[in-house]
Amino acid sequence: MFYVSDATGSTTATASGTDGVYIYGTQVENLSSGGPTVFSETTTQIHREYAPSLKSVATAGQPRFEYDPATNVGRGLLIESQSTNELFHSEDFDDSYWSKSTGGTSPSINLTITSNAAMSPSGELAADLVVPKSTGGNTLYYIAKTYSFTSGDTYTLSVYAKAAGMTQFTLAAGNTGTWAASTRFTLTGDGTTSVSSGSAKIEKCGNGWFRLSITGTAGASTSTNLLLQCISSGQNSFDGDDYSGVLLWGAQFEEGSFASSYVHTLLSAKTRAKDNLSITDPSLFTGNAGTIAFEGQTLGGSTGFGRFWSVSD
Repeated sequence: MFYVSDATGSTTATASGTDGVYIYGTQVENLSSGGPTVFSETTTQIHREYAPSLKSVATAGQPRFEYDPATNVGRGLLIESQSTNELFHSEDFDDSYWSKSTGGTSPSINLTITSNAAMSPSGELAADLVVPKSTGGNTLYYIAKTYSFTSGDTYTLSVYAKAAGMTQFTLAAGNTGTWAASTRFTLTGDGTTSVSSGSAKIEKCGNGWFRLSITGTAGASTSTNLLLQCISSGQNSFDGDDYSGVLLWGAQFEEGSFASSYVHTLLSAKTRAKDNLSITDPSLFTGNAGTIAFEGQTLGGSTGFGRFWSVSD
């Protein structure tokens, strides 16, 4: 029960009819369960952390257990090869590191970007809201970063996105002759892709979030933009309305043929060390039957005696 008191501390004072207090965020919790936690309002449930995204370069040596992001059902131990997120400021799209499109009657940035506007898939207040401004005419709306490619190498760009009035979004190369990758994504239902170049994947992450990724091979050793672009009714060029937009979090660009688990960056690229698993308890192999369940994907060709795992004495 809450009491509102007057300046003397009395809870039985006569109300003035004008004085009061604002109340927000009431929560009752069993502290024996580990202490108070922040309740994140969602459309359907308390937000669950997107487990595969939480690998930290600072937690080497600790195992990671993967969960289905939509159902929270365990998938097992997550083991990945080494990968580097080549992008800086992976969660801060308002930073000057990212270039933004301009338009309208003056060469001003035509996107409003609000930092830390919503809960991200990590369960933290870290998602940025990107809203196209009204410019009075058809305009391109995108966030970009230039990257220097090596001809023949394969790269993957990924980002987490959630509709905030706009239900379409595009990841693309500025020049698909330099890097053959471009796809329009629909951020509703289970998510859909419309691939123009390369290959793409959309993964439902719960609470309206999707992880979008595009993969392509570089056709030339030169530079072009990595584009994160707002789309309206299938059109790249349109006039924004100053309030409809999309939430973004966790941009990643890496060499390889698929998006690996997310690596957070700030002022530089960051590398996630490869995962290795070894079992040294001999009792597991003493007269008992057992089962090994495994899924794997190779990164390119295998040479010599390459293997995913082995059992030995």
